[in-house]
Amino acid sequence: MKYFVSLFLSLFFLVFISCGNEDNAWDNNIPIIT
Repeated sequence: MKYFVSLFLSLFFLVFISCGNEDNAWDNNIPIIT
């Protein structure tokens, strides 16, 4: 259950970044997230 919640939050965070800052967010944050 705890793993599922963590996965859901991280997916939501990625969607939030992509919607909020467009393509620049992916370039800046993917190296940090991965």
